[in-house]
Amino acid sequence: EKAKRRKKPTSIIAKTVKGKGVECMENKAEWHGSAAKGCLLDDLRKSLGEHRDSKKIDEEALKNFIIKSWSTGSKKQRHRIPETTDYIPKKTNYEKGELYSTRDAVRYLGELSKKYPSIVTLCSDLTGSTRTKVIEDEYGTFSMRENETEYMKGSPKGRHIRCGIREQNMAGISSGLATCGKIPVMATFDVFYNRMLDQIRQSIAIPKVPVKMIGTHAGLGVEQDGSSHQSVSVPTYMAAMPNVNCWEPACASETEEILDIMMESNEPEYIRLTRHPVEEIDRDYKIVSGKG
Repeated sequence: EKAKRRKKPTSIIAKTVKGKGVECMENKAEWHGSAAKGCLLDDLRKSLGEHRDSKKIDEEALKNFIIKSWSTGSKKQRHRIPETTDYIPKKTNYEKGELYSTRDAVRYLGELSKKYPSIVTLCSDLTGSTRTKVIEDEYGTFSMRENETEYMKGSPKGRHIRCGIREQNMAGISSGLATCGKIPVMATFDVFYNRMLDQIRQSIAIPKVPVKMIGTHAGLGVEQDGSSHQSVSVPTYMAAMPNVNCWEPACASETEEILDIMMESNEPEYIRLTRHPVEEIDRDYKIVSGKG
């Protein structure tokens, strides 16, 4: 109740006792990750006020629960609907046959931010490289109080969050922002998504939280960044995540069109982009989510 009344972020530290209320298990480490069986399970259920027969399991109900929880996430969307305006974002004029890095199309977020005031970008010390600096330059960096350094201008109204080299925290922050009506767009080098796969799975994918994820410097063509930054395995992991729509555009204009789709989506979205330039192709087709 005190936390609800406070206007500042609040941490609640809960001191818990494992197995509280069950004498044979209470505060005993050997029961962590272990399951009670047989007569012991029946005795435990009775002590907790349950009187079900442990041998009777509704297999069909269990199967439906597993399928539903894995494939669709929460039936009731817990997040608020993001704010939008009537502004029509202006597309970039990419010349057919010319070479453009698809990561450079991330600057289109500057246009999208006018249509979606709820867009907030997050980055792990790679603001310039991921091109999310377009939001930082336009709206400033989020800070609890007004401050200015040679690197950034901080403000409570800032729409870019510098997370530092803490990608796991960035995923958790993004999930929280999405449940509060923001459109979080988190960006880092694609290879660093390896670090936050668990957070993405548990906090974004399974609960179907509409976080927008950008991975730049995808694949082998990372130039002087070297082999430590080459990203080959990440798309396999992300494609295996439940509820996540995965994108890999062929050119810069495709990237902007996909970013439109991602911002309109009410689902988790992941796009991987190149550092090296690729040819702008002749496009006579419309991109549709879920179709190659």
